[in-house]
Amino acid sequence: MAKAKWIPAIYLMACAALWAAIAVFGWNAPWQALQIRVFQQEFSDLRTSQAAVIALKMGLDPTVNNAIGANDSLYNHPPILLSIALLLRFDLEWAFLTFATVSIALFTYVNWLWLRRNPSWTLLLATLSGAALLPIERLNNDMHIYMLLVAATLSNHYIVRPMLLGVSAILKIFPAVAFLALLPWRSHFRNWPTLMMTATAVAIGPFLFYLALDWSYIFKAISLTERGAASAYGVWVNHFLVEERFMPLPYGQQIQYVAYLLFAAMIFRARKPLARWAGVDMPRSTDGLGRHEFAFLIGASIYVFTYLVSANWDYRMIFTLLAVPYFLSLENRAVRAAFSSLLILALNYYILVGALGNLGGAINIAAKLGLHLMMLAALIIAPLHLQARAQAQVQTRDPLANA
Repeated sequence: MAKAKWIPAIYLMACAALWAAIAVFGWNAPWQALQIRVFQQEFSDLRTSQAAVIALKMGLDPTVNNAIGANDSLYNHPPILLSIALLLRFDLEWAFLTFATVSIALFTYVNWLWLRRNPSWTLLLATLSGAALLPIERLNNDMHIYMLLVAATLSNHYIVRPMLLGVSAILKIFPAVAFLALLPWRSHFRNWPTLMMTATAVAIGPFLFYLALDWSYIFKAISLTERGAASAYGVWVNHFLVEERFMPLPYGQQIQYVAYLLFAAMIFRARKPLARWAGVDMPRSTDGLGRHEFAFLIGASIYVFTYLVSANWDYRMIFTLLAVPYFLSLENRAVRAAFSSLLILALNYYILVGALGNLGGAINIAAKLGLHLMMLAALIIAPLHLQARAQAQVQTRDPLANA
């Protein structure tokens, strides 16, 4: 059995094998062998941006008419991404393919770097899962958001971190919930009114300005996003599947929200004994857990928020990879095993459906729900862990000493 230090190399070899297979057998066959459904053509999500650039040059509105080439999807991304596509000349195929190649290379490097900093078999399997490979096949720009957030996690600079979070929120709205990670959770609350408040303003200020400037176009684009129940997650997906497979359920989404509120209330009431049981207030090591906590707050908050407010395609689950090191650092083995199992099952919709049919789909949806509830509970309990870590650490004058 290979040692953990070989995990990043195994990831690179797996990626190399995938691209070698694509070079030999073409685009479709290797993805189909991995049980990943090819949509229209290669890099289909990014092709929507390419079609939008061409439509603009033809004097068309890509949110109304974007049927260029094999693309039949209306443009449904924030306007800043269209401006970037115009700047990079996506209407030129060589420029488009250059951007795609560089994006995939950077995504592979960032995953390798994240595995190198946090080697584990769970993270390796998650990184090679269907949901983590899907953004490569589609070249969805969530992969660029993911790279920015990993870079923010790996940075210790009190200005660079919020700047990267702010840029990610401007590129797409939902990463704004990651601002939760900028709050002074752990220590040095006395510095919050000065240094940390300034750093947070660096992230939130430009985002709010951009939101106010283009809010009508942004929310029009969001309204054009297609919903699906296959290879997707969220409250709407659960409600849709119940109605499709069983029976109409009036107020199905509202019932789920009430259930989540009751669940959150029970977790909050029992947070201290749960924290002791899970081991979140007894870290095994004081080395590097500050970064793990920061990444967890980003990854868990994005998954919980997107699950509650919309239907999301599975490629958005790549942000759960940020929460893996935190969960694997917990003392309770049962919690670590439950998290790892739910994560791998949740990230592999097409493999489960291909192997088990409808039963596999049901297992996948149940795993996504279980993972969602586990992360929601962890977000409620986490402040106890962070407070305990602050009390255990040596206080210094540098507010970033434990970042």
